[in-house]
Amino acid sequence: MMEQNDLKGTTMKHACVRAVGALAVMGISGLAHAAPPAASFASPVSIVVGDAPALVHIADINGDNAPDLAVANKFGGGVTIFHNNGAGVFSFAQSIPISGVPIGVASGDFDGDGDADLAVTDAAGNSIYLLMQSSDGLLTIGPTLTVGLGPAGLLANDFNGDSLPDLATVDFDGGTVTILLNSPTGLFEDARIFPAGAGAAAIAMADFDQDGDIDLVTANFTAQTATVLRNDGGGDFSSTLQIPVGPGTLAVVTGDFDGDGDADFATGSFGSSSISVLKNNGAGSFSNAGNFPAGAGVMGLDAGDINSDGRLDIVVANETANMFNILINDGDGRFPARFPFPAGGDGPQSVSVGDLDHDGRPDIVLPNEFTDSVALMFNRTVAPITGDFNCDGDVNAIDLLEMLNQWGGNGEPDINNDGVIDGVDLLILLNNWTTTG
Repeated sequence: MMEQNDLKGTTMKHACVRAVGALAVMGISGLAHAAPPAASFASPVSIVVGDAPALVHIADINGDNAPDLAVANKFGGGVTIFHNNGAGVFSFAQSIPISGVPIGVASGDFDGDGDADLAVTDAAGNSIYLLMQSSDGLLTIGPTLTVGLGPAGLLANDFNGDSLPDLATVDFDGGTVTILLNSPTGLFEDARIFPAGAGAAAIAMADFDQDGDIDLVTANFTAQTATVLRNDGGGDFSSTLQIPVGPGTLAVVTGDFDGDGDADFATGSFGSSSISVLKNNGAGSFSNAGNFPAGAGVMGLDAGDINSDGRLDIVVANETANMFNILINDGDGRFPARFPFPAGGDGPQSVSVGDLDHDGRPDIVLPNEFTDSVALMFNRTVAPITGDFNCDGDVNAIDLLEMLNQWGGNGEPDINNDGVIDGVDLLILLNNWTTTG
């Protein structure tokens, strides 16, 4: 998280460092490895939904600037809508019956009338249902679109540069990605189908090659690979890059994990209970930054700055363990610290991250298949203090020594991020002095 300092009005960073050089020089090694700040959550809030919820899509559906919930229920109940009162309290709004096996949900104003519509994949019918919002705020079933075999994950974005929301599905049975381009009338063109990998189970998006258009990446369960599909700017994704990852890969998430301005991605392996982090080398090629333990039964991934240290962390849904795990980013796109939490139900199938109560902290939503419920995990993490470089909860002499040890450089004690550790940073540190002991 970035914040503004009243002293200078400059953007500051306040992430904790993993080792304090001045202390190491002095031989005080026991204090030189403070852990990064962990996350904390309020008691889970459980919402009863349909039969076997698979995914929760977070979006402002009713246009009140509060994030609502759309739940895809695999085996009964279709899609369930819950409206947010703005403070993270949800009320049932509508249930839309959908035959088949709804799994993926995406949102966008597909017909251009100013209201949010939904799209839902039916894995059994090889199709997408469009749920169109009417003037009374209710969603009704509209056109059905044909896609590849066994569609699962679903994304909405402008894939061909015409400012209209298009759709992309990942098709498990076909091992493909289906692209549906929208038109000004809200009618979608015929499906364009592109190879991905055997058992393509999940999909995510980012501009990997920094050419101004949205690319895709899939997690391929059977092939044990990730496939990067490069967009040519017109919605053609025939240029691909195959990358080996872990066994039984079921999840993928994108984000700038190492803070270098490029979009990276991570995959989740059910078979090895781990994630693989793939760092972008700048032009859409990738190197493996490592594999990190993520807990048993990895089913879903999402990302957010969970512990408020200014870095993207990864959240893992662990089906077999009935848990979710927070993997804390060390700032270099590595995730050595892991914190497990109960999932608030049984069999979490995926995870979604969003600020549900408008307090500036990302919260977590888990659909628990075996208890037919959705668990809301409200983030109560206290942000680290600017200048607390070793994460001990105080800005004190230890942090001052670290700053002086790196004086004139551009390391972590460069609080105002101007490229040099100098008197401005010292003034900020002294302004935040918080020694309690």
